Amino acid sequence: MPKYDLRIGKPDYRAPKMRTPDLSIPRLESEEEQTNREYQEWQALHGNGTKPEFLVWKYLVNQKHLREGVDFIFQSSRFGGRRVFGGVVIDFYIPARNMVWRVQGERFHMLMTADRTDDAIEKFQLEGYGYVVVDLWVNDLLSRPRYVLDLAWSGQEVQNIGAR
Repeated sequence: MPKYDLRIGKPDYRAPKMRTPDLSIPRLESEEEQTNREYQEWQALHGNGTKPEFLVWKYLVNQKHLREGVDFIFQSSRFGGRRVFGGVVIDFYIPARNMVWRVQGERFHMLMTADRTDDAIEKFQLEGYGYVVVDLWVNDLLSRPRYVLDLAWSGQEVQNIGAR
């Protein structure tokens, strides 16, 4: 039955207007865009942390299904922290594996001889307490995170060329 068009006083036999469906394909985030978005969300919750530290955190949570604060500690001051002379803040402490992961930026840990010496002493001390210490270099984490982190999980590290 046709609609009655009040404007012209006659039945309207025209076909009803159809809305054209939106057939456009939504733009998907690239892997890099998704990682950057997740990093910003993570930073809002943690208040600190670098992108390489986020990549390590994401690996432990998503790949190894560990829980922060339970299975691993991010920025652990268990080793004296910054308040105790000679103390250190450990980037990632994984108690069940007796493992310490240190995210090392080439700029802060390789540039000066004194920095390299301090890092070597810290590593030696931690290993002396029985911890497996793995240094994760920023350039490696940013270029091939899965490879570096899978090695770290097995207690091995990628040798930094500048460390020789």
